[in-house]
Amino acid sequence: ALQRVGPRPLHGDLVLDLNGEEWRAQVWGHALPLLHRELPEGAYRTVVPALSLGDVGAVAGLVGMIAAVRAFERRYAIGEEALIALVSDEGSMGAVALSSPSAA
Repeated sequence: ALQRVGPRPLHGDLVLDLNGEEWRAQVWGHALPLLHRELPEGAYRTVVPALSLGDVGAVAGLVGMIAAVRAFERRYAIGEEALIALVSDEGSMGAVALSSPSAA
């Protein structure tokens, strides 16, 4: 999912739905080395909304998109793109790519 929607190369925020569940951390632990091969070091930062909000459950994707848009608006995003990456409790995965309106 990340390869299909992710900007090349990503220069911005990678928003993950980590929430304290060990299995979810293992999924991202396996995915990140693959991403590191494709994305330059320092080109992105990892954002975990659950660190501030707690586990938001099924709305994690929406919360991730809101966090990315807010970072664009307040100008603390590190780039012009954001990639929101999700994994469901059943194991389905998805990703959404956003661009800052100022990038257009």
